[in-house]
Amino acid sequence: MKNLTRLTWPSLLLGLTLGTAAHALGGAGAPPPAPAASPCGLPAQSTSAGAAGARPTPSDLCFVQQAAFGDLFEIQSSQLALTRAASPDVRIYAQQLIADHTAASQRLKALASGLQVPLPTAPQGPHAVLLAQLGTLQGAAFHRAYMAAQLTAHEQAVNLFTAYSRAGHQPQLRAHAVQTLPHLRMHLERARTLQGMVTQ
Repeated sequence: MKNLTRLTWPSLLLGLTLGTAAHALGGAGAPPPAPAASPCGLPAQSTSAGAAGARPTPSDLCFVQQAAFGDLFEIQSSQLALTRAASPDVRIYAQQLIADHTAASQRLKALASGLQVPLPTAPQGPHAVLLAQLGTLQGAAFHRAYMAAQLTAHEQAVNLFTAYSRAGHQPQLRAHAVQTLPHLRMHLERARTLQGMVTQ
């Protein structure tokens, strides 16, 4: 499993989340990079899943790692929102994210155990930095940074889960992607609405 770390940090999700939220925090610099067309090296077109029980491919490992880091970030950033956000709408959104991503994380953990794929237990790298930054904010400043992070994170999560649902190798993980996608799309649409509200 030595490739797990190498697969994690080219993660587009991490870089984009940090870049967008850093902009919301008031940092100058270039806009966040454009999203890649094919997360985790998955083919753009739909393909058939591999056989059940087949050994995980690098794309499988990448998907599991990115999905796990995404769940950890969503849960922990939303726990911050419950104490730092002044907006009732933002707090309600955070509660929904905690519930949905906790359930998704538990499903992924069971699947990863069956595939003998280790999962991260804490945010790392850019996610950890962003959580520390969010922990310094309150009220309107928190709203802007938190919603910017949620918008970017869910755009990338929808791209990742859509790509894996169409072209992932592991049938169990594809089923997880299909099951989780409606929740991610709902989170994304709500994030767009709330971001418009908190930036007015």
